[in-house]
Amino acid sequence: MREILLDGSKLDSAEAIHNLLAKELAFPDYYGRNLDALWDCLEDCWNPPLAIRWVHYAESRSKLGSQNAEALLQLLLDFQNEHKDFSIISEE
Repeated sequence: MREILLDGSKLDSAEAIHNLLAKELAFPDYYGRNLDALWDCLEDCWNPPLAIRWVHYAESRSKLGSQNAEALLQLLLDFQNEHKDFSIISEE
């Protein structure tokens, strides 16, 4: 299973997270770098099986704001619920 690492100690903005995901998942140039666009591009571009491991999540919450970090995590959890070959693991 392919794994993408989101390291909250190194990613200091939502833009940095979107840029990393866009690069790792080969999203198209028109990727809008927001939650709606993320869902759409995940639907169109991900190659199963895939795991996203988000380490230092608490630090991400601090840097992104808890509401933004939680919204992103919830989107990934919702995607996981709809796709059996996708998983998200968050670690404090």
